[in-house]
Amino acid sequence: MAPPTGYKNSPGLFVACVTAILHEIDPEALSYVDDIYLTDDELLQHLRRVARIVVGFAKLSYKFNFKKSKIAFLSLLFLGYELLSEGKSLAPQFLEKCAQLQPPNTIKKLQSLLGFQNFGRTYIPDYATRIKHLYELIRPDFSSKFWTIEHTRTLRELQADMLAAKHLHTRDNKTHLVIMIIAGAIGFTYVTFNEGETVLIAYKSHLYSAAEQRFAPTEKILTSVQMAVIKERPLAQGKRIIVVSPIPALEAVTKARVPNAKALHPRWIQWATSLTATDVDYIFDPKLQTQEFLQYEVEYPVPADTFPIDQYHAVMYTDGSVQPAIGTKHQLCCMRSRERLNGGREILPPTYLYTDLIGFHSTIG
Repeated sequence: MAPPTGYKNSPGLFVACVTAILHEIDPEALSYVDDIYLTDDELLQHLRRVARIVVGFAKLSYKFNFKKSKIAFLSLLFLGYELLSEGKSLAPQFLEKCAQLQPPNTIKKLQSLLGFQNFGRTYIPDYATRIKHLYELIRPDFSSKFWTIEHTRTLRELQADMLAAKHLHTRDNKTHLVIMIIAGAIGFTYVTFNEGETVLIAYKSHLYSAAEQRFAPTEKILTSVQMAVIKERPLAQGKRIIVVSPIPALEAVTKARVPNAKALHPRWIQWATSLTATDVDYIFDPKLQTQEFLQYEVEYPVPADTFPIDQYHAVMYTDGSVQPAIGTKHQLCCMRSRERLNGGREILPPTYLYTDLIGFHSTIG
């Protein structure tokens, strides 16, 4: 099939027409622009569905290119995924490129790497939190452009997780959709799966805004639940949504019952509205309470050839502190080079230290 040419809105019009026609012929089949995907357990039933779709579109003057079509395959590559009877997994071509990823030495290469890894984000738990400091390198307001050992470590960990990722299931519109919420200190992860199954549909993660990070733990859970339900309601396809959270009687939570509540009243009104939705059920799971705040603490080894502080070109605090607190150890990233990512030159590895120094500040232009 091909959309008509010469019209500015022909792609959108074509997609709308294909979706409407397919909904009348076979509502369970999926379409993406000019491609149609369907799956069955039995071969004869599958061929009958294919024939019904072809005939139905032919009556409306739509033609298929059978040279490019693949019919009755046990596995299929579709939109970058390998579709199997067990579910969908990342395509072998994608995994081959993933195995060859190397630390970037320019901003452009870093942007390309982030875009590439973003394709497989639904296979990686807590992806948004783990890749956060890689995205900080491309922010225009981020003063330091150094690629460090920790960035390489994050890249390798995500690379290994993506290569070892198991297949995911597709949505079964005959069952209810289950969403399990795992909230952390700076973001949250939730997983989706069909009711009665153990294989996940996807991992999803999101970072809290600066204001949301100051919320009380219960308010962070409410933020996570509201966002997850809004995003996944289309996936439920009219079925009920079952939310599993670490808070008992979540739908009965009010601002007066939450100690140290920080969210403004309009936000609480939004939460109250979403909690009373008729298509959502809430289930309490005490096992999730132990993961209410996920802390990612990495111990950096102190190199044997550590140089005195005054021999470094620049020293910056990397533990998020703006001004050091008295009596607190602060992690320092000590750079012996001014090489930058956007300079395209070699980046020397930094030295990581813990120090009790107070009031030691530097800015890197």
